[in-house]
Amino acid sequence: EALQNGGFTRVLIVGGDSVVSSEIDGRLAAMGLEVTRASGDNRYHTSLAIADYAIGKGYLDHLHPCIATGNNFPDALAGGLLAGLNRSVLLLADDCKTAPLLSFLNDSERLQESISGYFLGGLQAVSPYIESIVRRISDADCPIILPDNRGGYSRTNVQLESGLVDRINGLTLHPQWPSSGALGNLIDRVLRSITYEEMSNFDKLRAVYEYLIINFDYGYLTTSSYAREARVYAALTENIGTCYEYSSTLFTIARQIGLPVYIVEGTTQLASGDYGEHYWNEIDVGGNVYVLDANVDDSIASRKGCIWYYSFCRAYAQIPDQYRGGSRIT
Repeated sequence: EALQNGGFTRVLIVGGDSVVSSEIDGRLAAMGLEVTRASGDNRYHTSLAIADYAIGKGYLDHLHPCIATGNNFPDALAGGLLAGLNRSVLLLADDCKTAPLLSFLNDSERLQESISGYFLGGLQAVSPYIESIVRRISDADCPIILPDNRGGYSRTNVQLESGLVDRINGLTLHPQWPSSGALGNLIDRVLRSITYEEMSNFDKLRAVYEYLIINFDYGYLTTSSYAREARVYAALTENIGTCYEYSSTLFTIARQIGLPVYIVEGTTQLASGDYGEHYWNEIDVGGNVYVLDANVDDSIASRKGCIWYYSFCRAYAQIPDQYRGGSRIT
């Protein structure tokens, strides 16, 4: 009755058929209304579809986006007023559903303009992970590299030993810069793009780990130098490396933060079941050792299309027989 008597000509249906039945489309069209539906596979892709629709129509822009958790409605409901006042869009995200948000922000045309947006809610609502990765996109000196399609990288849940995060956060940092000032400055630029002062030890470690997974590809460097720091510099410049470069880069960046991360040489189980030579990392947390293997998780991520944490802060007992004969190298 409201639509019939209100003088409306166009209707936007928000959400898929499971949210608003497709029967409604036909009934509205029969009333002579122009019907458009903005929807996606889930609420996160739907928020992106609404943003694209509103921007395409010229109703809103992308310059002052509001970013809210998609796990509950109050922040987005209240924040919609702020987005509307700024004539900009509202985007949803959580730690497991970042791909729509990141692909929207990482659009090459939008990156040409200055964006000043808002995170709605505290760190329990919009986590440091989301905040750091959004800031990463905004840094022109060291942008995040994402696939072109909207499937994109998204984060899976990190299943860690109980209390491990708190113990990592409780570590006293002892920063150690590399001997090469050029490498130290390069790492400093990387860290400014993926971390910020208020982040915890654990979130900084995870940000570095994710940086390698997102930006590195497995391959061979052009440099002929066998010096570790030279190879790390080349790996960060070329965004490529073997297991040695993955582990050496993680070690060097983590040590510049001050985290007790080590390089380990040994063997790992291959898909064939045999064992092959491999380099990976360990972090020492109060005498307990945990595996970090960005190379392995990157290979999983490339197959599954998401950031993966199979070998992130895992005790050897949690991944039995994956690694053998490991010894730390200096």
